[in-house]
Amino acid sequence: LYVPAFSLVPCSMDIARLAVNKAARAARFVAETTNLNEGTIGKLDASPVTVADFAVQALICHFITQAFPNDPIIAEEDADELRKNKDLRERVLQAVRVVEPSATGDQVCDWIDRGTERGYTDRFWTLDPIDGTKGFLRREQYAICLALVESGTPTVGAMACPNLTLNLESDSNDCPKGTLFWAHRGAGAWQMLLTEDDISDENQTYLKATRLQLKDNHNNTDELRFCESVEAAHSNHSLSNCIASALNISRPPIRLDSQAKYGVIARGDADIYLRLPHFCTSSSKAKENIYRENIWDHGAGYVLVLEAGGVVTDMEGHPLDFSLGAKLLNNKGVVASSGPILHQNLLAAIAKTMQ
Repeated sequence: LYVPAFSLVPCSMDIARLAVNKAARAARFVAETTNLNEGTIGKLDASPVTVADFAVQALICHFITQAFPNDPIIAEEDADELRKNKDLRERVLQAVRVVEPSATGDQVCDWIDRGTERGYTDRFWTLDPIDGTKGFLRREQYAICLALVESGTPTVGAMACPNLTLNLESDSNDCPKGTLFWAHRGAGAWQMLLTEDDISDENQTYLKATRLQLKDNHNNTDELRFCESVEAAHSNHSLSNCIASALNISRPPIRLDSQAKYGVIARGDADIYLRLPHFCTSSSKAKENIYRENIWDHGAGYVLVLEAGGVVTDMEGHPLDFSLGAKLLNNKGVVASSGPILHQNLLAAIAKTMQ
């Protein structure tokens, strides 16, 4: 078993792993005790915000601030609605107190608003407190995703997936649910069972974990498998089907919400993840009007797949550029795969399909 030396896994990684692991307790508490059709707010982008969104963001921003008080945080939510809505604020406070019993409502709002930074700095954190909110509301897959970005590139990623088993083949009611992923550039990608136990002892944590190391299965197209979003609005499923046909991939795609897809790729349950914009024309006007991804939707998964041996680019083969604030403004779509040769074949199939 490979266990990295302490010097290879800086404090930032420890904080990230601990933060998402603890925050998952609050998310699970909400899922177990709340009618998930209550305590939601319709946002301008039509995605619901849950009590768990607010509670998780409050906790993780609090933990980061304790360790790194000067680090900016680019997260998804702000506390404006909580400050106006006492009942919702009390529900969020109840969830936060599962982890931080002495928290107050005012503190929770202040912690959440630590995540409202939108500008670029050479070192910042990006957080999606509940990635896959609709999956959370369906009691299916969602993820708590945290990444550290340094000099425009994610260097640390941690992701808690409370409903994901340690491999998809064991995804049954009899298997324990909950997977904790983490990765640090140069120190590998790892997974272990999500736990409420203390994981502050680094050596004991790595003894319980499995290192993720991918194989580039580009020659065996019969075994290759896509994974993609459940929601067709999040990616162009029909374009993905055309690309799969071009690569002679016949296995049905794995569909699940959230950055859990990156985890599924990193551990080899699937080989390809496409998040492609909704245009099927090569016209320059269509290309310039496409949706640009939020950095918090990809930061943690990006470093996880890279450290497992995979590749992540946009659909034109460009590296993802996290240096422009909250959006991946220099990128069109996202393509992740289990290895470099497969990735080149995949990019070629995308280009041919788009002609």
